[in-house]
Amino acid sequence: MEALLAQKRDFEEQMNWITQVREDVLDTVFLDPAQSAKPVKIRTLFDMDFQTELIQLLTKFQDVFAWDYSGMKGLDPKFY
Repeated sequence: MEALLAQKRDFEEQMNWITQVREDVLDTVFLDPAQSAKPVKIRTLFDMDFQTELIQLLTKFQDVFAWDYSGMKGLDPKFY
């Protein structure tokens, strides 16, 4: 009986995880809203404080990201 209850708990945990994954939505945030440029996708299931800190961090260091092919050093120019 105990094994059956453990299997039921495992199944319920898996179903909760699957449901959470399906409900997870990405929100598009522009790090440079004035130009509607530099979009990033951020998980909406993060709490608001974390989202705010993440956006601030990405905005602060946006110059380290390659936003298009020309910004990727070492790529052959004929690809962009």
